[in-house]
Amino acid sequence: MVPRTSSVLGLAFLASASCQGPEGTPDAPPLDAPTSEPWPADVAARDGGLELAARADAILGPAFAATPASLVQCVGGVAVVVTPTEELVSGWGATELGGTRVPDSTTLFQIGSLTKVFTGLGVARLVEEGAFTADTPAGDLLAADLREAASSWPSMAALVTHHAGLPTFPSNLVDRDGDGVRDPGIDPRSPAAGYGRVELRAALAAWSPLPDEPYRYSNVGAGLAGLAVQDHLGLAGHDEVLQRVVADDLGLEDTWGEVAAIPEAERERLATGYAVDGTARATGIPGEMGVLASAGEIVTSGRDMRRVLRALVGLEPTPLAGAIARATTPLADGPEGRAMGYAVEIEESAGRVRYRKGGNTSSYAAYLIWSTSPPVGVALLTNCGGFMRVVDLAAALHDAAQAP
Repeated sequence: MVPRTSSVLGLAFLASASCQGPEGTPDAPPLDAPTSEPWPADVAARDGGLELAARADAILGPAFAATPASLVQCVGGVAVVVTPTEELVSGWGATELGGTRVPDSTTLFQIGSLTKVFTGLGVARLVEEGAFTADTPAGDLLAADLREAASSWPSMAALVTHHAGLPTFPSNLVDRDGDGVRDPGIDPRSPAAGYGRVELRAALAAWSPLPDEPYRYSNVGAGLAGLAVQDHLGLAGHDEVLQRVVADDLGLEDTWGEVAAIPEAERERLATGYAVDGTARATGIPGEMGVLASAGEIVTSGRDMRRVLRALVGLEPTPLAGAIARATTPLADGPEGRAMGYAVEIEESAGRVRYRKGGNTSSYAAYLIWSTSPPVGVALLTNCGGFMRVVDLAAALHDAAQAP
């Protein structure tokens, strides 16, 4: 494959550290974003007679460029496709602006809110094992410092389905001293960095939960779900939780739950992230989520996402099979007519069921889409902060992978 020139929508700097809500709804409003160029709706059908690698190249080859001609173009990305008969892990564009290294299966990308899929699997696994139930109040699992911050607590199911009534981000994310002014030193590329349990306790103390909350996408809720698992297991941080309940049993070698956990020797594999503010492209950084890391901080590679996809679509038996089945069973209403599993959106249309989740940081964007009938999975990892074009590309690739 060779890098080719085309376009990917570049959203502006987000106030979010790393997360994306329902498709088309950024966690924080962007600045003036460049307009997306149209993407051919029939690309998958037009290329349906090609083999998987050729189909992928027809869709993604034009979408990445080492030297983008406009702000709506993305620098580089890696696609992962698994089917019963063919698999693909391949890169396009470059790992850095103007560079010559094409991303490959070992290149690291941050995946933002795709982290929530891993968090949901961890919760589902512990429910499967009988450690607690989906109806267990989160406060029963949290350590006393956070448990005592609220008089009543939503269930773990409410947290992983975004039905706890919690805000997208805590009210004191960028004003941690409470003086009504944005704190100096807050980096817009990673505003949640350093956000701790003390700050989260203060935010929770001002929150009034209500019964039967409707769907409301929340990084706070996903973060609390991860913290509840962390406290219940007596672990020190999200990376330890991730390795213990998901990564080890899937054989993941390049996946870290916290940026700080990435060994120094491995950081040279990280694709440089880029953000677009509407007028210029700026070098980004991996976003840190502080104590809410389980909502959106994972960094991973294409080869590890291949292992994840094989497990999700049922092509490879793993100790997480029961957790995957539970996590992908509808549990509550979701956005845009979809159902929610454990942090997974479940879409049923024309007799076809697909599972979806996206992730968007200021500097990276990723998307995961899969089905079990047929067993086809797609992950698209990119080093730009845009999102909707990544959704379109991943969906087109999933359609193309199913073509006869």
